[in-house]
Amino acid sequence: MKVTVCELTNDPAGLEADWARLVEHVRAEASGLVVLPEMPFSRWLAASPDPVPDQWRESVRAHDAWRPRLAELGAERVVGTRPIV
Repeated sequence: MKVTVCELTNDPAGLEADWARLVEHVRAEASGLVVLPEMPFSRWLAASPDPVPDQWRESVRAHDAWRPRLAELGAERVVGTRPIV
């Protein structure tokens, strides 16, 4: 089984371009497993030592919106993390 481990930008504005490159790579390499970075679809919540409720809620929303797109990768398995409330 081929495995793809990746990094994605921490900037939501650049995420779409990174995602397109990742989809292309995973499909070209026929990766069976993709390992995503921790909470990949929003800015890094641990950048501040204090939780910011609005940022947390936005991160949950962003991950909920991106979750259906995991199928675009075409891999048997995709692993990663997401925030929850």
